[in-house]
Amino acid sequence: TELPFDWNGLTFSAAGSQTATLSGVVTGCDSLATLNVTVNPTPDIFFTLSASEICSGDAVDISFNSTFTNTIFSWTVSENQVNGATPGNGNQINEVINTTNNVPGSVSYIVTPVLNSPPTTCIGTPVTVTVIVNPIPTIDIAPPTQTIYAGQSATITSIGDAPGGTYFWTQTNDFTADITVSPPITTTYDVSYTLNGCSVDTSAIVIVEAQPTLNSNSEVICSGDCVWLTATPSETGGDYLWSTGETTQMIEVCPTTNSVYTVTYTINGFTTPASISTVTVNPTPLVEVNNETICDGNVANLTATPSIGGGTFLWNPGGETSQTISVSPNTTTTYNVIYTLNGCEASGSGDVTVNPVPNVLIGDETICEGESVTLTATPDIIGGDFIWSNNNTNSSITVSPSVNSTYSVLYSINGCQNTASANVNVNVIPTLSFINDTICEGESGTINTIPSPAGGTFVWEDNSTLDSFTDSPLITTDYEVVYTLNSCSSLPQIGTIVVNPVPVVSVSDVLICEGESTTLIADVSLAGGNYLWNDGSTLPSLTISPLVSTTYDVEYNLDGCIGTSSALVSVQSPEPLDINISDTAGCAPLTVTFTNPLATTGSDCIWNVNNGDEVSGCTATYTFENGGCYDLSLTVNDGVCISNTTEYNIICLDDPPIASFVVVPPVLNENSQWVQMNNNSAGAVDYLWNFGDGDTSTLINPQHLYVDVESGINIGLIAYSVQGCSDTAQLLLDYQDEPIIYIPNTFTPDGDQHNHVFLPVFTSGYDPYNYNLMIFDRWGEVIFESRDATIGWDGTYSGDARNVQDGVYTYKIVYKVKKTDERRLIVGHVTLIR
Repeated sequence: TELPFDWNGLTFSAAGSQTATLSGVVTGCDSLATLNVTVNPTPDIFFTLSASEICSGDAVDISFNSTFTNTIFSWTVSENQVNGATPGNGNQINEVINTTNNVPGSVSYIVTPVLNSPPTTCIGTPVTVTVIVNPIPTIDIAPPTQTIYAGQSATITSIGDAPGGTYFWTQTNDFTADITVSPPITTTYDVSYTLNGCSVDTSAIVIVEAQPTLNSNSEVICSGDCVWLTATPSETGGDYLWSTGETTQMIEVCPTTNSVYTVTYTINGFTTPASISTVTVNPTPLVEVNNETICDGNVANLTATPSIGGGTFLWNPGGETSQTISVSPNTTTTYNVIYTLNGCEASGSGDVTVNPVPNVLIGDETICEGESVTLTATPDIIGGDFIWSNNNTNSSITVSPSVNSTYSVLYSINGCQNTASANVNVNVIPTLSFINDTICEGESGTINTIPSPAGGTFVWEDNSTLDSFTDSPLITTDYEVVYTLNSCSSLPQIGTIVVNPVPVVSVSDVLICEGESTTLIADVSLAGGNYLWNDGSTLPSLTISPLVSTTYDVEYNLDGCIGTSSALVSVQSPEPLDINISDTAGCAPLTVTFTNPLATTGSDCIWNVNNGDEVSGCTATYTFENGGCYDLSLTVNDGVCISNTTEYNIICLDDPPIASFVVVPPVLNENSQWVQMNNNSAGAVDYLWNFGDGDTSTLINPQHLYVDVESGINIGLIAYSVQGCSDTAQLLLDYQDEPIIYIPNTFTPDGDQHNHVFLPVFTSGYDPYNYNLMIFDRWGEVIFESRDATIGWDGTYSGDARNVQDGVYTYKIVYKVKKTDERRLIVGHVTLIR
């Protein structure tokens, strides 16, 4: 028989010969039955397919093997639009398949493994192997032969008999149905068409001939003449097209200017490049001569400018033959020229106008430095233009030079110029420099002068005429004086007597704490002076640390003027302090009170915890959120002195433990079952378990036996820290009654009432009102269905008493778990043996 095999409640799952003994007790009498069972395995099948898709005329190649020796393979065939497939048996299929028309077909082999182990024969599950067979396509090409000239293009079109394939041209590497080519020589082009992996080839020829050529003549004429132009091709029989639109081989043209004509020639669809004919027309020339205006005694250049160069010139008067002549007439004169080119003459003339040269006069002047003077230019011919050396364009200019200077003017009239110049002599303005005086408030000072150059006179603002000035001003004062030399007076000059004030200096008294230092700063009314303290220091500030109250003096000297001041530095002793705390141990979070019992009225107390927190007040409350040992610092400020102290590890707290655990198994599925408690708690040293059934334990990871379980159980764990801090965890251990199912893999409806119905057996945990059993044959057709868990399959067609064939059938079972409403699906195979 086949595996597995059931006999009287015993299951044989291993192949080979086995012995089973059945003993029974009936009314005190024992009987013994022994059965020797030989169990053969169900054969399996593996196959190797060389190609799942082939072309018509190729061979199918399939080889078979199995895990079990002595397995043979038998197959039937199913052909679709193909022929050549035959049923048979063996270990390999190798046969040529052809399509029956021009569409793809297929062949399917249904292969069944058979293990022959007398006295039994075991049949395995059939396997279907399908191979797609594609037809060989056909292809047409147009045109198969064509002729072009070198440089022309040719288009070749290929058409496959069925769409969807790919083209490949060997010579061009193109993948399109059509190609356009321009070969330099006669060439054969090969194309292949591939559809579904199957290919066909064909070719086309492009014949290449040499291009025809075209020439045309060029001519030279005179203005008013005509000429014939002729096109001469290398190959006759084509058509002509001139740029004039004419289509004859010869055309007559009469251009008035140089002209270009083009002609093209078309034969057998090919058009030659344009041939160019040039007609040159020599026109009658023109000539022009420039006019010139010169001053008496100057030279004028006259130039004859023709419309076309290359001719000859003849001037009158003078008889010169150059293009340009230079002349210097005394009076206005006209000059004529005759220009000859290619026998054609042109005449022109130019006038030379002669103007007289003017005279101009300017007088010299003398001034003081900084003064102005007007210079006037007087010409003998009025109406012209002036331009001075300073670019002024008036007849008169006003100048103010700082040194002796010469000024020139250029006078122009009718293009003729003349120049004149004048000298302006400048006497310098004398200057003064001063030796000023600096005094303190209440003193007198004297200003001394230094003239440049010397020898002049002085006038001060009080009309005194000495070269120095003395006064006793209360503030810094300026004094004005004018110095005159050679009738030139200086600008008013300023001398100064600087009066420096006596500076005011002040230093503030200071109150400091015993042992501290302080800096005394001397504030002054005027900056820039020098300091002197009674200890010899010369800085603006003095840093001291006296043990007792002390007075300090400072002098401030600014420009010789001295101010003094003094300051008292008073020294005070710091305030005493102490730390009291309401609790020094406990569980976090914990709120405590900090107290400074020595605090006095007006003192500020600041408490600092070494976790970075800060609270204020000489009596303050603070909550420690986390476990650990903490340092506490107290700082007291009485407005002058700051004192502090620190107590280390003054309070130590425990963090609350974290209770956590898991159980194995996570779900009870038996009414009596051991459960392992796995403790995952953190920060705890003692534990109390409540197993939910009245039992407890203080072990870390206890085990517990649950008996007579019918529903879920709540398990509790209390975890304790060293200082008695606690945390509780709860877990629901669910109870689930899992369905138990037995499904046979073979039944024998042979009429002997033993094992004649295929019926899955449910022991518990399922919903009998949500059940469905379906049986399928090898083609997937439903041949039996039941929604009653007590009704199984007897090996017949549903609704029909006909027996089905022996073999392997597929079952599908759908049921619902009663406890969770979960729908489950089971699919498997059952073997029917009669």
